[in-house]
Amino acid sequence: MAKYYCKCCGDYSSSESSLLSGSCCYSKTGKHQLFEGSEAVKYFCAYCGDYNSSLSSLTRNSCSYSPTKKHVPYEGTEKPKYFCMYCGDYNSSLSSLTRNSCSYSPTRRHFPFAGNEKTKYFCAYCGDYNSSLSSLTHSSCSYSPTKHHFPYEGNEKPSYKCKYCGSSYSSLTSLCRASCSKSPTGNHFPAK
Repeated sequence: MAKYYCKCCGDYSSSESSLLSGSCCYSKTGKHQLFEGSEAVKYFCAYCGDYNSSLSSLTRNSCSYSPTKKHVPYEGTEKPKYFCMYCGDYNSSLSSLTRNSCSYSPTRRHFPFAGNEKTKYFCAYCGDYNSSLSSLTHSSCSYSPTKHHFPYEGNEKPSYKCKYCGSSYSSLTSLCRASCSKSPTGNHFPAK
């Protein structure tokens, strides 16, 4: 049976709707937030690289690098190289990556890209792509709040759904450039 975990507290439920309707004292919204990673032997913090064998143990402990002051789970898998989603730099260790500075990141530290290495990296705000994560993130994007391309962490697929309203489009570009009344930016944003 599948388990759906909260990324704020580590609690879980057997259904996504049941989890998301429950209260969470660690979440800013007061409700559980879906952890989009996979079940793992080790759960890593996206801000410092520390890890724990349990998601709840990880999320309930403090982290001096996190804006929430609690560990926030990295939603990717263990990899031989970890890339920064804001600048494309990489390191062989998650903790080494996250503890170094990045001028493009809002926290001024590298933040790990949870997606896999690819031949094309797409922007989650406009759908444009580049063959390298570094080239993508260093280019400007008029749709992004930061004015730089922001990488889509999912894989290429036949159709893309909006994270906020569920609308489906055959291309990432069509999805990202269409209006969405439920999205904070006013445009659709792709779900992984």
